[in-house]
Amino acid sequence: MKPVSEGKKFLVVKLKPKRGFRSEPALQFGTQTLRRLAKQSKARPRGDRNLARGELESRFAQLVTRWKKERGHESSIERMAMNEAYQQIIGLGPQVVPLLLREMELRPSHWDWALRAITGKNPVPAAFRGRIKEMARIWVEWGKKRSKLS
Repeated sequence: MKPVSEGKKFLVVKLKPKRGFRSEPALQFGTQTLRRLAKQSKARPRGDRNLARGELESRFAQLVTRWKKERGHESSIERMAMNEAYQQIIGLGPQVVPLLLREMELRPSHWDWALRAITGKNPVPAAFRGRIKEMARIWVEWGKKRSKLS
């Protein structure tokens, strides 16, 4: 899913249809709707969101291992991010951000999507998109400035 255009009122997202399906129109989400959905998802406790620190680290490590095993040598970030284990990592919510940042610092990988989904932020300039090591460095700096990573 790639943002086609961003404005003050709408985010337009074009979805690529699967092979054999006819093209669907772009989806438009008002920023107010996106903010409301983000608040609702943060307010609702879901499954693993309230794990103790040790349990969270263990669950995160299991999901990372599973995601890396299942993704193989996939080149599509969309397919990587739609993996069930990756989605479960996103579902862990804001408490997993320090673990994601530490993972990016130690082993840069495709965690940008998850960090953007959880934090609602995107500190990576367009010029660095797709450059995993640079994206990781920028996210780690972002985390250190906000005390999300020591």
